[in-house]
Amino acid sequence: MSSTAAPAPAQPTAPADCRPLPPPPSREMPEALRKALPSDDQGRPVIAQQGGVGLAYDSQLDDPITRWAACLSRVTAVLKANGPGKVAHCIDSVKLCPTDEGGPDCCPKACIDEFKQAAAREPSEMKTLAVFSKGSCVKGLPEPRGAR
Repeated sequence: MSSTAAPAPAQPTAPADCRPLPPPPSREMPEALRKALPSDDQGRPVIAQQGGVGLAYDSQLDDPITRWAACLSRVTAVLKANGPGKVAHCIDSVKLCPTDEGGPDCCPKACIDEFKQAAAREPSEMKTLAVFSKGSCVKGLPEPRGAR
């Protein structure tokens, strides 16, 4: 039996009155800031350090949390580009990721579908946007502690 990957979801078209989204922000740290920070033994800038434990920034990190953050960034771009009250109308401006694992400049289809279902039930845009804060739609993202 052969195994084939599921086809990428079809990208819906945003309504014509939705403004285009700006490109995703760079994940690279500004050079001046990078030079001002110490580096760890792998060359990553150390943002904070206390008692022998350091927090280093890795612009190349690719895991469920960074993919979730990328999705949140794209949804925020819809809000910034189109203004409050227009996110549900313009959510199809967000590029769909090929899989529900997410990606660097997109949202999993499961996240967009969950948002659309919430928007159909909930008139408050801010409450509807809260579905993205859970991250449960990004495959591989662990459930937050205390969540049930």
